[in-house]
Amino acid sequence: APNPIAQQPMSPIQQVGYLPQPRSQAQLGNEMNPAMDRRVIPAAGQQPALSDSNTLAQIINVLQGSPYPAQREWAATNLSSFDCRVYPHLTQVLAQAARQDSSATVRAAAIYSLSRLNVRSEPVLGTLHALRGDADPRVRQKVEQAYVRMGLTPTQP
Repeated sequence: APNPIAQQPMSPIQQVGYLPQPRSQAQLGNEMNPAMDRRVIPAAGQQPALSDSNTLAQIINVLQGSPYPAQREWAATNLSSFDCRVYPHLTQVLAQAARQDSSATVRAAAIYSLSRLNVRSEPVLGTLHALRGDADPRVRQKVEQAYVRMGLTPTQP
């Protein structure tokens, strides 16, 4: 007699024994990270609920006010997830962090985010030009990468 179990292979979902529940857009932005006691930032590729101006304000507060460089770097990197056409002050906030933050890793993260936003305004280009001579090689490298990402040459205005 044939073995009834061997007749049909089990799908990965059947092997695990449950179906993951679909999440709505509202649920994606409201998940909590219990280790940090704050909302989870969705991974790249997901449509984040980062259009929330309250979330934006919280991340900007971390960038401008945290005493910890790692937190400020996280904030600078995550600001590139927002749409600078909806929040035009993002470029000013990031340019200020790129020029003034005491930590080179934060300055480099701010430059990276500016390049991802791909805004070619005078303040952004002026910031990139000014930071070509930064004392830290990581910052100088991010500036050069920003020029490439934005399709510019360092001599373009």
